[in-house]
Amino acid sequence: MSTWLNCISLNERFRCTSSGVAVELAFATPGFNPKLCSFLVGEAVRRLNGGNVPRHLVDYPAEYVQKILQKKLSKTGSDIEKLSALQWERHICSWHFNADSQPLGDCMNACYLQEEGYNTVRRIIECDDSIGTVVVGFEEVSFTVHRDLICRHSQYFKGAFEGGFSEATDGVVVLKQESVKDFALFAAWLYTGNIELPDADELTWYSHYERKVQRATEAGMAQRDGDSDGSDEASEDCKTTDDQPDQSVIQSLLIDLFIFADRRGVSGLRNDIIDLLAIQRESGWSLVSGSAERVGAAYSSLPSNSMLCRYLIEEAAYGWDFGFGAMDSLQEFPPEFMAAVMKCMLLFSKRKGIKFAPDWRDDMCIFHDHDSDAERERCEAAHLAWQAEMDGRSALEAKE
Repeated sequence: MSTWLNCISLNERFRCTSSGVAVELAFATPGFNPKLCSFLVGEAVRRLNGGNVPRHLVDYPAEYVQKILQKKLSKTGSDIEKLSALQWERHICSWHFNADSQPLGDCMNACYLQEEGYNTVRRIIECDDSIGTVVVGFEEVSFTVHRDLICRHSQYFKGAFEGGFSEATDGVVVLKQESVKDFALFAAWLYTGNIELPDADELTWYSHYERKVQRATEAGMAQRDGDSDGSDEASEDCKTTDDQPDQSVIQSLLIDLFIFADRRGVSGLRNDIIDLLAIQRESGWSLVSGSAERVGAAYSSLPSNSMLCRYLIEEAAYGWDFGFGAMDSLQEFPPEFMAAVMKCMLLFSKRKGIKFAPDWRDDMCIFHDHDSDAERERCEAAHLAWQAEMDGRSALEAKE
């Protein structure tokens, strides 16, 4: 299944057909897979036109060329040509072999379970052909993106690429005040639907990179070569003893990414970050609200009614106790945050006989921004397994 997904994803992304080497291998192999060959022929029928026929067509298998010609001349096209890009993706099982013990329906359900690959292909295939460029940071790193995709997920980029400004005409948006790290994480989420957290080595490398950019910025000169791997400034700042990323570094990274998503109107990414923070907390991670620096960053860059601020308040009200490591530095936290935490704790203390559990256990969508009731319903359905697990955890804690 992953081979099919990769093939579709790459070919749709670059608007091309499978390579000559791949076609030759499929058709030259004795007893070759007819489903695979039908896929390749149909793909070519849908993609090829007078302007993109390979110059060395004679080098392709004769049977492959003949079948394409037959389809073109018949004017009926293949099944794959009749399907839209999204339908092709959803009906990928039409090109699978299914044993009697596994009917087509079961196969399709199994394919849908490969959610990461499915989402990646879906997000790419649903895009149009329009490509845009986003230039990020003082060092002016260029990212190439599908305009339709980025506009669908970001109100800011929708206004930039589709509004009446020069960005819409030129297809270039410049974000000198954003960091390459934040935009790279956003771009990865945009195309995969997942927050791709960097590992310890990547974090260490990027910390060196940021320091070099900062020095270049302060000196008034941009470093554009990017050839250094940071080995001249080896550091373990981003690692723990087991060579894993430091939790505090990851948490600060997520705070920064949420602030980026808020600035650029990416509600889906904001919601996913809240989910990840809650999952990490329930998995035993330290308190995000335990750092005055992290809380201060959120309050200085976000409105106080932001969902992240609300999460931090409730996490502190639920998780802080007399053994809390930052008890001696409470004066360093934003006053508005401290007042909200105190109010939250007082409300919880009035619930006599009821052991308090954080709201994210009951309904994660309380900390989400949804554009419609239908979107909220879909989100709640996607979190059913999480809510069931949290209900069980809260019940066990109530008995203690």
